[in-house]
Amino acid sequence: MHHDASVNEGSQKSEIVHLYNDTKSGVDPLDVNAPVLYSVQRRSRRWPMVVAFAVLNISGVNSRVLYQCSANAQGIRRFKYLEALGFRLLEPLLRKTIENKKVPMKRRLLAAEILEIALPDTQT
Repeated sequence: MHHDASVNEGSQKSEIVHLYNDTKSGVDPLDVNAPVLYSVQRRSRRWPMVVAFAVLNISGVNSRVLYQCSANAQGIRRFKYLEALGFRLLEPLLRKTIENKKVPMKRRLLAAEILEIALPDTQT
């Protein structure tokens, strides 16, 4: 697309710099919302883990943007949103943990406590 060194007359910058500045609108908001305080990023020498952490961070930002665009969106702070998102993602796993009789009772009790429910076999 840009095989020549054409320069914009008004700013004296090359056309490719202007194209970059005009089309970078998706990156800057992500950098602003980048998870500085609430990141899942950890130091790792394994590149698949680094990629997975980046995908989780970007997914958290994107899901909150989609949530804010929905009709039933409530004004919720980023930390509370990520906390609720994490809980909603863990809830099915916790329910399976509670129902599985092969899981140690201590872990099943902890899962029930997190969900704030009673164990099915301890109800009377």
